[in-house]
Amino acid sequence: MGALGAAQAQKAVGQDAGFEKGIEVSFDEDAREPPLNRRGYNGAAGFRRFDNGEVAMIEVRRISEGVPLDFEVVVREGEGVTRHHVTMSREMCERLTAGKHTPERCLEAAFRFLLDREPKESILGRFDVTVISRYSPEFERELPHYLSRS
Repeated sequence: MGALGAAQAQKAVGQDAGFEKGIEVSFDEDAREPPLNRRGYNGAAGFRRFDNGEVAMIEVRRISEGVPLDFEVVVREGEGVTRHHVTMSREMCERLTAGKHTPERCLEAAFRFLLDREPKESILGRFDVTVISRYSPEFERELPHYLSRS
């Protein structure tokens, strides 16, 4: 069973939660690290390169400053795209990143952690970041490794 449970997974494809339609993100696949803010919005983008050479592009965009913070996350891999609505408290971000990274950066690393364990289609369409630890107890221990890699 995947980190967020395939049985409970919701396909997020086509569940447009306010994303601009038709946005194409380009980046140099040979680059060590693509720019974090390539679209000029308050967000982050990162990538995950798989052993087979495919690259997953992860875009994180903050959509609300409320409590908890609200984010839209888009994962592009091959021809497919999934969209996710993720919440996270400021306190959880502080805990996960030791205060060294933005919430957007934290979620980008969290999605790379998830993609190492399951396909993008198995990641829930809507969840709070605390759910990850329930399915993958090693999440908080391993996240610093993902934060340092990108």
